[in-house]
Amino acid sequence: MGKSITQIGLEELLKSGLVIDEAKWLEIELKAAIEEAKINSKLDPKKLWHFLTTKKLLKPSYSHSVHQLIYYSVYHNNDELVDGLPLYWFPSL
Repeated sequence: MGKSITQIGLEELLKSGLVIDEAKWLEIELKAAIEEAKINSKLDPKKLWHFLTTKKLLKPSYSHSVHQLIYYSVYHNNDELVDGLPLYWFPSL
């Protein structure tokens, strides 16, 4: 099982292929999105994913590994029987 989105930081973003400026920006935006997606102090993955995609935080120019890292970390604890299928997104150019 991978890391939770709350555990993703600069190091993971850099390893996934972002340059330092992009990684710093995305780390800040992710932290803000995580706070925005909390309901009664509990993170709602679907709300977070919706926020990430509507705010276009994942750029089509980012490598697939960045998108994959964020997606799997948002839904790392998803139980399809309890939570339903995770939301998805296809980047557009």
